[in-house]
Amino acid sequence: MREIKLRLDESEISFLDKIAQENNTTRSDIIRRNLRNRLTPSAVRTVTNAIRQRVTAPLTQHQAEHVAAVAISSLLSATP
Repeated sequence: MREIKLRLDESEISFLDKIAQENNTTRSDIIRRNLRNRLTPSAVRTVTNAIRQRVTAPLTQHQAEHVAAVAISSLLSATP
């Protein structure tokens, strides 16, 4: 593999950290998996917004992102 540098906003790094922690892996691994599976940031936002709209109790953006991270982690774990 070849090393590359990537610049991300703090919020994107935090989100990657959450997903990586849920999967007990690294940010790099999560990025590679997402590239392979084409899971885009807009798809993640769509999931987060859908969660916030469909739950009965109000969720903050941070809470919805955590729930989305758990769901996405489950999907990524199931991906070969």
